[in-house]
Amino acid sequence: MELFIRTEANRTTAMGHMMRCLSIADAAVRMGISVTFIVAEEGSEELPEEKGFETIVLGTAFDDLESELPLMRKIIEERAVSVLLVDSYFVTEKYLGTLSALTHVAYMDDLYEAVWPVQTIINYSVNAPELPYEMDYPGVQKLIGCDYMPLRPEYSLVTGVYGGTPVVHTIRSGVKEILVTSGGSDEYHFLLNFVKQAGKYEFLKGVRVTVIAGRFNEDLRLMKEEAAALKNGTWITVHDSIPTLRDAFLKSDIAISAGGTTLYEIAATGTPGICYIMADNQKPNAEGFYKGGYLEYAGDLREDGFYEGLFSKLESLMASTYRRQDMSQKLRKLVDGRGAERIVYALFERSI
Repeated sequence: MELFIRTEANRTTAMGHMMRCLSIADAAVRMGISVTFIVAEEGSEELPEEKGFETIVLGTAFDDLESELPLMRKIIEERAVSVLLVDSYFVTEKYLGTLSALTHVAYMDDLYEAVWPVQTIINYSVNAPELPYEMDYPGVQKLIGCDYMPLRPEYSLVTGVYGGTPVVHTIRSGVKEILVTSGGSDEYHFLLNFVKQAGKYEFLKGVRVTVIAGRFNEDLRLMKEEAAALKNGTWITVHDSIPTLRDAFLKSDIAISAGGTTLYEIAATGTPGICYIMADNQKPNAEGFYKGGYLEYAGDLREDGFYEGLFSKLESLMASTYRRQDMSQKLRKLVDGRGAERIVYALFERSI
């Protein structure tokens, strides 16, 4: 049995699509299923190849999926593809409909912008159960809700789902460590602006702030310079991208993150925090975390007054041990680490 995954990772798409697909791929391998990735452009193959997965580079434009249909048809026919997982915001009805006529297509549906012609629809978002999937997808396999969140394997160790004692996040009365991240890319220079703004606030004096720059962040040198120039007693350390944020989350009293898949990693570690959005597609997810009481929500960084609001919420959260404890308890109930495994089993249950 073999799973084929069509996705991308670049400065535009960032890392979220690829990372969750790698989690599914890891689960598939553990279950005895081989995996092949398919990407459009050179560069997107780096991560799956680093992990040892065969990767086919189509040599097409990542944002024009219909142009690759002849190549995809050839791959499906020559490789006898039985299951194809597609994870891209650039799909069209024609693209998915054409592929679904050739093989079993599963689609990662974050946005719920259309009813797609596929055999399996997947949406693990916290707000997904509220959407009318049952009505809109009759006869389609539906993998809906946080049970299908494909966490990376190291987070399953934190939850204790495969044995061992779960790691319980320690909530201290005083905040000493804050983690700030923006995901793989940072086109609006959030991290750089955060470092610049941090020097204004006395409540951060004596606090260690760790800033993690993503793989495609171009502001690393400037951030380090700004951090070194701070005079208010805040200790800011800037790191280039690291393989996993798990240990950093567990060490931190508060995490600040964009509203993508990283929020579910925060949930697994039970790290209280604040989310924000830098793209419209992140809004439903971030608002879902806020409405459920899982995280604070600082809004859209593209709007005026965002940074003032963010630091105000940060000061308030730092001052309330109870709120941080409540968040942590709620977060750890949200995901259990078996989402990727559930997806793979659902896709291959007729064969396993």
